[in-house]
Amino acid sequence: MQENLRLGEEVRSVKKQMDRERQQLEAEIQRLESNADEFHAQLERTAEEHRSAVQDYCQKIDALDKQLKSDKQFIEVRHVVYTFHHSLECIRRVYRGIINFRP
Repeated sequence: MQENLRLGEEVRSVKKQMDRERQQLEAEIQRLESNADEFHAQLERTAEEHRSAVQDYCQKIDALDKQLKSDKQFIEVRHVVYTFHHSLECIRRVYRGIINFRP
């Protein structure tokens, strides 16, 4: 009889311990799930920030590319104008030489 009482008490003690451990594990699981959800949300925010930054950089690259093309065209036009003026100056010199030529 004493043995049965002792074993019954031991079973109740083990059950209480198991209940406490189960509650602790459930609380730990909830904490970990909450942390995982928070981590996932942070990853999503970071990914969106990176996508936005990449899009901004692409737009800046496009704008710089357009500016570069415009600058190249401007340089080409300046070169043509310079060549034209140089040729015109040469023609003027030749013309002056012809006008001022006295045999």
